[in-house]
Amino acid sequence: DYVLQNINNAIFPDVDLLMNNIVAVTGHIRAKLEAIDTLDIDRKVLHFVPCQCGKYYYEHEGKYWRVMVFIPETVSKSGVTPESSYIVGETFGDFQASLADIPAQLGESIKDFHNIEFRLQQLKEAMEADKMGRLAETREIADELMKRAEDMTRSERLFREGKLPKRICHCDTKVDNILFDRDDNVLCVIDLDNFKSYNDLYGHPRGDDLLVSLAEVLLANVPERGMVGRLGGDEFALAAAFEPDSSDADVLEDVKRMWSNAIHALNRGERPATISMGAYFADAHKFEFQPMYDAADSALYAAKEAGRRQLRFESPRLSGSLHVQEAAQGEAGEVLTRHFVEQALADQD
Repeated sequence: DYVLQNINNAIFPDVDLLMNNIVAVTGHIRAKLEAIDTLDIDRKVLHFVPCQCGKYYYEHEGKYWRVMVFIPETVSKSGVTPESSYIVGETFGDFQASLADIPAQLGESIKDFHNIEFRLQQLKEAMEADKMGRLAETREIADELMKRAEDMTRSERLFREGKLPKRICHCDTKVDNILFDRDDNVLCVIDLDNFKSYNDLYGHPRGDDLLVSLAEVLLANVPERGMVGRLGGDEFALAAAFEPDSSDADVLEDVKRMWSNAIHALNRGERPATISMGAYFADAHKFEFQPMYDAADSALYAAKEAGRRQLRFESPRLSGSLHVQEAAQGEAGEVLTRHFVEQALADQD
């Protein structure tokens, strides 16, 4: 079995460089595992499949695709606990230590991503523009950062002087980028793209504009008995009450409409973004906040794990789950995990 994955060339425009990095890293780790006679190596390092032309990706109509061998009987995690935090630190520490002697010179997949001089310049420009009018209330923090600019940029100066070499590091060190087996043993690191958010590519002022646009769409589409809140970062939550006789199909249409409007709002500008959404519909007499929140959060992570850019809808009254995926034209195309929602509802009658 294989995994076919779309490469986000808006974030990583140099796909050749990206895949050369990944092939070099996985090849080096595999060679080290072979040298110590590691068992079951194919479960402990990703294996990408080359095309007939020799490249590790395929371009079709402006989209880039890659294929890797599927690793069965595995799980990924999302919860942050003291135990998982320890596992993350240990796993990524081992991962980076194994690359300390890699002979290949890796390229910079996102230009200036770690360049603190560049980041401070972005901060100065954002402070001067003060587009959101928040500088006054954050002036103390901003001034403190600027006081430390000399120390913060020392590594870049030492690198230019040839005194400090640059090392390889993974820049998205979180538990859901680690693959576990069914017994909770760590298998391998699965995100090798250095994927980062919209802000990292287009700057925080544009990121703020994007969040404002999304919030406006959610507020404009929230049902009468509903509320919207920002959980933090780029994550929002919406809670709404529907009439007791509302069917899953009715609720799904409302959620789909909101999701579709959000897609259009995020794609209006010259630099579009994508959205993933998890939704859960519970019976009123079984209403408990934490289980509902956990179910919606699980649906969101399922949407992300399935490739992002989609809505995952779950309900205890369905025999399956539905995910609605953003099509190339920005319209919503539907794919069912098990049953189409109307058929699933009909089966209950």
